[in-house]
Amino acid sequence: MKTVDIVTTSTREQLMFIKRKSWIHNFCETEVLPPFLASSEQMLKTEIDQDLSKLLNSMQPYLLVPSERLNPILTEDPLFAKFLQSKKLIVCGSRPVMKIKQLGLQSLQSEIAFVGKQASDIGMYHLLEKSKALLIAFDNYSAIELLHFHQLCQQTKTPILASSRQAEALPGLCIHGKNGFILDQGLSTLLQLLQENPDLKTIDTNYPLLTADLTDSALNELNRLYSKVQHIKTTAIDIKSRSLS
Repeated sequence: MKTVDIVTTSTREQLMFIKRKSWIHNFCETEVLPPFLASSEQMLKTEIDQDLSKLLNSMQPYLLVPSERLNPILTEDPLFAKFLQSKKLIVCGSRPVMKIKQLGLQSLQSEIAFVGKQASDIGMYHLLEKSKALLIAFDNYSAIELLHFHQLCQQTKTPILASSRQAEALPGLCIHGKNGFILDQGLSTLLQLLQENPDLKTIDTNYPLLTADLTDSALNELNRLYSKVQHIKTTAIDIKSRSLS
């Protein structure tokens, strides 16, 4: 790949893939900038794929994991098998080879579905629409990615299951009991929550609007990256000039 100063991708997994392939140099600035949201009207008018629709109906009730793979923090927890007995999982990625067998969860492999890379907002809209909640608590996401999830869930009225750190990083993302639930003790908190509130019903479906805007946030992040690159280049030129004088 030609030497570039800035590379952005729509998902964290795409960025990790590029880095693993060594397609960018070590000094390249990188960032995850999710695609801008389509309107709710456009999403509603787009018919869901029939095969996907059948899968979603067969997996009820399920939680949606937007990452392309399950975090080992979740899958290696002794409580994971117990969790799958109460709620199924749909993951936005490809099924890992032998992973379920390695974890000793063969009897529960039908409780986890992998739908491939559902990068488009329209695909995510349909996945969220029929899910009980969006499970993001066990993965790391940037503030812009969190904002993207919030705006999608705002349209589908889907509760968000977030960590305390994520809720603090983006105020309004997950207000416990209002537009989602904070899993401050990880999987044990989720299991307790499902026992007390199996349908994950929230107090209010009128989700709070965030003051941050996805478009503005993305442009601000790009401006920050451009400024950083320009500063590095200017500093390098100054140092080179001094060494030659």
